[in-house]
Amino acid sequence: MELNIRKQAELLSYGISEEIIDHKKLVAWVDQVISESEKVENWMIDISLSKKAELYKVEGILGKLFGHCFEGSFTEFIALMAYKVALAQIPVFDCYPVLTIAKDAIIMDQSDIDSIVAKELMEKLEDHVEKNHFNDESIENATKKLKKLLSFAKNKHPEVFEFLHKFA
Repeated sequence: MELNIRKQAELLSYGISEEIIDHKKLVAWVDQVISESEKVENWMIDISLSKKAELYKVEGILGKLFGHCFEGSFTEFIALMAYKVALAQIPVFDCYPVLTIAKDAIIMDQSDIDSIVAKELMEKLEDHVEKNHFNDESIENATKKLKKLLSFAKNKHPEVFEFLHKFA
């Protein structure tokens, strides 16, 4: 599945906020978008001319144009987390609190079975971890289940993973 410009911008905005986007590669991306566009828009020029220290401005530009909220599916969001784990920026269990919040914040399309199943798995995982008061065994068990969930999402949405990988 190819990502449209809106989805690409959304992923880049998230990637900037998570500090996983290389500025030079971001500029190269927007320069390619410019070369392939029939009409060059101001935001494209602004990003192309941006400086590394201005990444927060780029995030603002993308957010203003395409929205500040993640509008992808829950499994796409999990694929984003899988990418952060793959970069070794965060340990697997650090995905737990983020996914616990995201499962309730991301609007679920009722026809998106993968996201619904992933949400149900996160709810069961959350219940288990909380019932066991975050003891070592429950964290170890949760980490194993999170690894499977991250792998599942990465396999379901390789386009997300591959797109972000261009900017590492």
